[in-house]
Amino acid sequence: MSRVLGILGGGQLGLMMVLESKKLGIKFLVHDENPEAPALGVADGKYFGGSWKELVDKSDVVTFEFEHVNPPSR
Repeated sequence: MSRVLGILGGGQLGLMMVLESKKLGIKFLVHDENPEAPALGVADGKYFGGSWKELVDKSDVVTFEFEHVNPPSR
């Protein structure tokens, strides 16, 4: 059974994650605002803009690829 992992963020960390984990038979869906993001080039599915919700629905597990997340101020 193939597993689908969604990644929110398609930078270099996402690229390395996809390249190594594909050896395990995992399929990857990647979302990034930048259509030139590195991980999008090796992803099984590519998502842009507001389509991250579709990525979440189609994934077994979703993770973030960001090193720094700035929560909104209260």
